[in-house]
Amino acid sequence: MSAIIDEALFEAAQEKLEQNRTRLRQRKKGASYLLQGIVVCGICGYAYIYSRKSSNGRSYCYYQCNPNPKVTEPSPKCGNTSVRAEALEAAVWSEVCQLLNNPQNLQQEYKRRLQASDGNHYAGQQKEIQSQTKRIQKGIERLIDAYAEEIIEKLEFEPRLRSMRERLQNLEAQLKNLKDEEACHNELKLVIGRLEEFAAKVTDRLETLDWSARREVIRTLVISI
Repeated sequence: MSAIIDEALFEAAQEKLEQNRTRLRQRKKGASYLLQGIVVCGICGYAYIYSRKSSNGRSYCYYQCNPNPKVTEPSPKCGNTSVRAEALEAAVWSEVCQLLNNPQNLQQEYKRRLQASDGNHYAGQQKEIQSQTKRIQKGIERLIDAYAEEIIEKLEFEPRLRSMRERLQNLEAQLKNLKDEEACHNELKLVIGRLEEFAAKVTDRLETLDWSARREVIRTLVISI
């Protein structure tokens, strides 16, 4: 059986998944419920976990946040309310089906984001920052040489060195942000290019997908969006 999710599309989403790693509360053996590690709390930002409760001889399943902070994180218990698993899973799957049956809506949103982040300026800005970084690095070298040769005093040397190093750190942070934005831009282009292909693969069999396939579809869409 061929994979439902295109491999290149799935791999492009992994960076976002890693960024959200602290949200995930998945067992090492793998997911055991549909929205595990996907649905997150709107208050504390952590992933909801799955719980079962019994009442009058019946068992009910819920998604809830941090029911036992001693087991999960050493933080106060989140006060957000739980939600019935059956209702939430049905609502999420309904939205997924609607999106995949109308992929042009997602495409328009992706294209809007792509136009908002013009990829042409990334290379130029990165080159400029790299040039500034080299100038400051050379300036630091000259400053150190001047101090070593006793051309400037310590009282002048230390604040100037500290200021130049701070500027260097700021430039490094700017460069990292630009590279992250460029990666996001490239990811959006990849998603746009493969969205129709992805939707065509699954749209005609959405209602017949098994549990693991539905989870794979939901997870890929959530990470990509």
